[in-house]
Amino acid sequence: MQDWVTLRSWVDADEMRELYSTATALAMPSFADGFSLPALEAMMAGLPVMISDIPVYREVVGDVALFIDPNDLGSIANAMRIAATDSERMQDLAQRGYTRAERFSWERTAKGTIESFERALTEGKSRR
Repeated sequence: MQDWVTLRSWVDADEMRELYSTATALAMPSFADGFSLPALEAMMAGLPVMISDIPVYREVVGDVALFIDPNDLGSIANAMRIAATDSERMQDLAQRGYTRAERFSWERTAKGTIESFERALTEGKSRR
């Protein structure tokens, strides 16, 4: 497995682009998270994603990932087997993942945040 899997911690932006350009898929066996920015980054780089089957990830990636159980090595191994052997499925996930990731942007997030603040201010004024 050492020949096929690279475990990394912190990498800078240039190294991250290099890793995304040479990877087969992104594996994220996580137990909890607030949002999955690495999954969106990978999807924007055209990578298929193998990610924990937890509600926040389902909300972010929708149905364009291989969902895994982070407590079950068999589940993770099966997803890796699929990534290594089913190129058609992985290409489909990568293409649909890219399309889904395009829905997310910092600009859209900022706009939504401003709109939420404006609504809160308007509602607060109308209650006075």
